[in-house]
Amino acid sequence: GKYPSTVTYFDQRRCFSATDEAPQTCWMTKAGTESNFATSIPTVDDDAISFKIASREQNRVRHMVALGDLILLTAGGEWRIFTGNGDPLTPSTLQARPQSYVGANNVQPVTTSASALYVQAQGTRVRELLYSDNGGPGAYKSEDMSVLVPHLMDGYTLTDMAFSRGPTPLLWVVRSDGTLLGNTYMPEQRVRAWHRHDTAGEFESVACVVEGNEDVLYAVVKREINGRDVRYIERLNTMLFSSAADCFHVDSGLTYSGAATSTITGLWHLEGETVSVLGDGAVFPRVTVTADRAAHYRRPAHPSAVARGIGLRPGLRQERG
Repeated sequence: GKYPSTVTYFDQRRCFSATDEAPQTCWMTKAGTESNFATSIPTVDDDAISFKIASREQNRVRHMVALGDLILLTAGGEWRIFTGNGDPLTPSTLQARPQSYVGANNVQPVTTSASALYVQAQGTRVRELLYSDNGGPGAYKSEDMSVLVPHLMDGYTLTDMAFSRGPTPLLWVVRSDGTLLGNTYMPEQRVRAWHRHDTAGEFESVACVVEGNEDVLYAVVKREINGRDVRYIERLNTMLFSSAADCFHVDSGLTYSGAATSTITGLWHLEGETVSVLGDGAVFPRVTVTADRAAHYRRPAHPSAVARGIGLRPGLRQERG
């Protein structure tokens, strides 16, 4: 009952919150330390800090997000932790103010260049928390990013999120039925475009990993192969191609490069599935994987041809909203 359930860093302090015994209390270490919670008499500016949100409802702090200020996302609202005058956070300057009363669920929020994206408490909408002054006292506004695509959200809950910053900013969201939703997120160009991605299986979890000049999407996908459920960690292939032969748009695919052949082996992960075959960018007849191999499709005409893109079916279908 005494272990915190959320943690972050803010203003050179390590911040903890939400134990079972104190779901609305936050603790911050001494400035510049990882685990020092010492205080002094009289109080000095770098002392450890502890405080409790003074709200009229008992809503557990579910996430702590460091933006320009420290944002606490609770089950029933969004709180801003700040100093009011831009000074460093100290025991005597800390202020806690509610910003809105929407609330967040347990899906980990993601941060963009200037905002936080999170799933609202009911689990059916993605919201954006963004600072705005509008010519007056500044505050954080919570806006519904999915208001124009209710057909993608209604009747489902959202179970996981990840954010890719480049080459194109993309928010990835897993829906409760295993569908993957994407949002091309470019607010400075007024672009927040939703699209749907289906596969022969169910997406369960997503994460974005920096690889060179790209943020690459990795996903845990549950598929039914040879009559049983299996889970794979799959990587979204790059969208940057130098030739048509490298355009790889199949699901759960492998690549073969070598001499012309009529049999591809090592396909145990697709046992019993009917797969698509691409060779040097050309489409070949579909075949069924038997004894971990795909065989008896038409041999590539050119002796140096390669077979690419052994997969469950041709590329991912996208629906834009």
